[in-house]
Amino acid sequence: MNDLHALMDRALADLDVPTDRLHAGAVRRGRAARRRRRAGVVLGGVAAAVAVAVAVPLLGTVGASTGDQLAQGGAVLPPPDVYEPAPHWWTMPGEEVAHRLTFLTPSRYTTPWTFTGASRAWAELGLKDDHGYAGLVNVELRAPADAGGDAADPWITCPGNLTAPDSCTEVHGASGAVVGRDSRTTDGDEIVLESTYLTPDGAVVRATSSNSTAATWGGNVPTMRDHAPMTLAEVRDVAEARLWQQRWPDE
Repeated sequence: MNDLHALMDRALADLDVPTDRLHAGAVRRGRAARRRRRAGVVLGGVAAAVAVAVAVPLLGTVGASTGDQLAQGGAVLPPPDVYEPAPHWWTMPGEEVAHRLTFLTPSRYTTPWTFTGASRAWAELGLKDDHGYAGLVNVELRAPADAGGDAADPWITCPGNLTAPDSCTEVHGASGAVVGRDSRTTDGDEIVLESTYLTPDGAVVRATSSNSTAATWGGNVPTMRDHAPMTLAEVRDVAEARLWQQRWPDE
């Protein structure tokens, strides 16, 4: 047995491990398992000898921190470069929006169902905890006006295009300019929390969370709880997450 260990040590001493390819493969495996929350699980499918030579950093919690590496489904994502976002990131398919949104949902929830936009960058995830269904969260990516999108102002100002919100607060950037809004709107028992964010390239990220899972909001719709499943601060974290602009390793 000692001879075998010595042989393995000599074999691994000069091993040039292709960490970039291992990382890209890990991310692809994570995409296939995107709905299984197994944060903190060591990457599968890597040979034991290679696993000795490479330490793969994983976080133990799927959280809202977007500046650090995130782990989900056995995948590790690099910190996005906010200075060089992926071109036309607001045109990503709805399925990809849903995939990225799973990294941002609070770890207290699972996401038992998903709806995605067929022709726009939009996705919605159902939220469920130990007590049952809690509501939903959705994200829409809106193109800049100079790329065929609508003007940003109605989406980031108060009241803008909102109808009778209970509250609305404009969010200002470092220069003092308006870069988004936080709002709360109720209709009967339904509660909708909304945050929008104007990115430096003029696109708008709109995130909402509601205590209803109805296909259409407004009116007498069924609700799951007497409060929204996420806080307004959590919805704001989703809207401002840098991973919406991130180029992924296999793109």
